[in-house]
Amino acid sequence: MNGNVILISGGLDSALLAYDVITKSKKEKNILLKLETEPHTIQMEAELIATVNIFFALKSYYPKKDIRLFLTKIPMFSQNSKLFQNGKPYKDNVPYEVPYRNLIYIAYACQIANAMHCNNVYIAIHKNDELQHYSDANYGFYRDMVKVLSHYNDVQLKAPYAKITKAELIKHALSINKQQVQEIINMSVSCYEPKLEKGVIMPCGVCPSCVNRKKALQEVGLC
Repeated sequence: MNGNVILISGGLDSALLAYDVITKSKKEKNILLKLETEPHTIQMEAELIATVNIFFALKSYYPKKDIRLFLTKIPMFSQNSKLFQNGKPYKDNVPYEVPYRNLIYIAYACQIANAMHCNNVYIAIHKNDELQHYSDANYGFYRDMVKVLSHYNDVQLKAPYAKITKAELIKHALSINKQQVQEIINMSVSCYEPKLEKGVIMPCGVCPSCVNRKKALQEVGLC
């Protein structure tokens, strides 16, 4: 088994993780796994467009590397999340967190990794996610999932940014290739309430994700 499955959403964090992992890869296969949840929302459509753009950019940067994109739809039965309630102001009391989402994503990614003979699954959780109190996007959750997966003994879960901030992961990526990373950042979308205007993604600029993205970019001098 020799390969990487990289969970990608279309957002900044997972886009830079994909860039980082693929840049360091040699002869192994690299699978970008985009899990589309149902019901389909404007945010998910925007993230899908971003993911496809990022995939083709990575293919152009590394034409000799084995880079693949897997798109898979999975239902999310629990809709007690702001992400499934288009049209309401983000300040209401409905959380953005989708219960058990990363747990489901990781399990699905490990199954794909096993089927495709890949030994690593990557997820882009970082310290800012932990500060926002997401149940399944923090170092403790990652550590516990590693223990669970040890029972299978075939796929390793890796979260290289779990102990650093969003700004720090951007800074790390920029040290690899500033121009390419800036292009990837511009393709990514980090917005809970985006709009699509003639195929162009228009972030709202005021949701928590937009605010956190802008703050991190400001910290590294990109905004």
